[in-house]
Amino acid sequence: HMPVAYACHKILWNPQGRPEDWEFVEVNSAFEEVVERSAEDLKGQRGSQIFRERPETFARWLEEGGAVARHGGVREGEHYSETLQKRYSYRFYAPQKGCFAVFLWDVTEEKQDQILQESLERLELALHAANAGLWDWDLASGEVYFDARYYTMAGYEANAFPQNFEEWRKRVHPEDISRCMNTVQAVCASERLQGFDVDFRFLRKDGAVSYTH
Repeated sequence: HMPVAYACHKILWNPQGRPEDWEFVEVNSAFEEVVERSAEDLKGQRGSQIFRERPETFARWLEEGGAVARHGGVREGEHYSETLQKRYSYRFYAPQKGCFAVFLWDVTEEKQDQILQESLERLELALHAANAGLWDWDLASGEVYFDARYYTMAGYEANAFPQNFEEWRKRVHPEDISRCMNTVQAVCASERLQGFDVDFRFLRKDGAVSYTH
């Protein structure tokens, strides 16, 4: 993970006492990487100059920084940088009246993990609502992934039998296996793998069969 970026600024007020810009006072090396400018280049520069190609960022920082520079306190949030294709968490606070400091840290990876987890949870809810199981077949190794619901729908405990194609094959009803295998072979022979779509009877743990699509 990238180190926490830090920058301290002095707010510039207009004649009406409203924040109109800021000057950079101090930055660390991590902040230099974020804005791709050295500390020497940044010191004394105005925010409007540094962020002239990022007006939304400038406006947000002016609002947040101006508020804490005047009233104190802490403001926190997240910001996605289109330029860097990264998501940052930020925290503004006032080290002294009339100034504001900001901490930035890269949360792109954590956010991606969160989005993936939320997607998996939505998928699980959809599968549960549809009374469906999930499987995935690696054609090269012959290994087949069955999720827990695939087992339990047929009366088995999760992971009750090994996850490979042969284990699935021997549990397909004898009258359906030829049709299933023909479908499998047709899909494998196709130049475009568009999916495996077949109805068959699957042997349950209690000896009965379940109708599966």
